[in-house]
Amino acid sequence: MWKIIILCTIVGLVAAEQVTYDNYKVFRITVTTQMQAALLNQFADIHGISFWIRPSVNKQTVLMVAPHKLSKFYEMMAQIQAPCEIYIENVQALINRTMPGNVSTFDFKHYHTLDTIYKKLDDLEKKYPDKVQTIVGGKTDEGRQIKGVK
Repeated sequence: MWKIIILCTIVGLVAAEQVTYDNYKVFRITVTTQMQAALLNQFADIHGISFWIRPSVNKQTVLMVAPHKLSKFYEMMAQIQAPCEIYIENVQALINRTMPGNVSTFDFKHYHTLDTIYKKLDDLEKKYPDKVQTIVGGKTDEGRQIKGVK
């Protein structure tokens, strides 16, 4: 579930500008010592490497690495000596599989644009007028409506 939320966030952030995440990789790293966590935290300042789950002792951390930072990442991982595995081989391929063009029906397992979601809410109200009412819960900082159903 959290993968979908994160992917939706990524897709939402890049919607205005056509950025792709071709060959970006996501790694899971098992952190067993405070030293490993401290060394991994050094990645926070490197452009092209972003944490999905921050380092913590006796937990897995998850981070995404841009293709041009892979050699730096592997070099640092050799120093850290923490178990590491590729979790997502190509972030863009995962995004593409969850985009609406590849989904035939509305569901909560795939990314949908805000317009599609709002249309679905309106359709529910039309289909069940005595049971469903669309409401506006407020406005975003950009002045857009925040819709919901009651």
